[in-house]
Amino acid sequence: MRVCLIEVGHWHAPFYYEKLASQGIAVAAVSDCTGAVAERVGRELGCAAYTDYRQMVEREKPDFVFALGRHRDMAGIASYLLDRRMPFGMEKPLGLSSAEVGPLAEQARRQAAFAAVPLTFRATPWVQKIREVEGHGGDLAFLGFRFMTGPVSRYYTAGCEWILTRAGAGGGCTLNLGIHFTDLFVHLTGKQPKRLWASMNSRTNRTEVEDYSLVAMEAADGTSCRIETGYPLPGGAKSRALECVLRGGQGYYEVREEEMLWVDRDAQPHHIPGPTHQTYFYSLFIKDCADAMREGRAPVADIQDNLAALKLVEAAYRAAQTKQVVEL
Repeated sequence: MRVCLIEVGHWHAPFYYEKLASQGIAVAAVSDCTGAVAERVGRELGCAAYTDYRQMVEREKPDFVFALGRHRDMAGIASYLLDRRMPFGMEKPLGLSSAEVGPLAEQARRQAAFAAVPLTFRATPWVQKIREVEGHGGDLAFLGFRFMTGPVSRYYTAGCEWILTRAGAGGGCTLNLGIHFTDLFVHLTGKQPKRLWASMNSRTNRTEVEDYSLVAMEAADGTSCRIETGYPLPGGAKSRALECVLRGGQGYYEVREEEMLWVDRDAQPHHIPGPTHQTYFYSLFIKDCADAMREGRAPVADIQDNLAALKLVEAAYRAAQTKQVVEL
């Protein structure tokens, strides 16, 4: 399978092009609106480089496209690929808002288009183990997620300072990180939240968008979820911190760093090894896209899943702005 990569200046781009060769996938060409970035990655991969992704797709005629980019540019890229009926995988959130992404999701549904999204926490061993033990739509009593990263200087180093602006990104850590966990709530419970509360600030780094966020959600039956995200880590040896706790019908689950502890109903401990962080699983995302294309099935997560998670993030912003509980 020949693929093209769009907007390789995104800090996630190496997760893709460093993994493609191991999957036996050839990179035909890359593009980035910054010519020097496209040329650098093109030289590194030994492939053609473009500044215009449309020109690249027209000339190279790839079998598949992996698309990244600024949030403000994503909807336009996705619209072009859908109009071309080009199968693709694209970084979340595919746009600045559900108002942008909703019509694209509807177009993808009408066309039965292949539009995968790397909501890669779904592929982690701990998420898969919980679904195996609890079943799809397991009867979880509560879920707590805490995911912290940093430093924000890494975005400047990568030339991606747009992620810290409202115009470029549409939001801060709630959108960039929290969307993974609004997705996991639905993915693990099979339920939709009915009410939501949130508090956000940018007191750590004084960024334009929030760099700390706390979201609380509750389903109609009382199943509750806490999502805490931010950019507080100053760098050095520790650049990420992940902590998750869940209670289900089959026991208690605690995820910390590189493993999950599951204490079953008989109080017996089970250790499920990591890694727990989703960046390790881009190779699985790439493989799933290739396998799903070959097998004619849907990917693990798609544009519809992304839209549902994005709508919950937007509800969190409304709650934080109004200082009120938002009924959904």
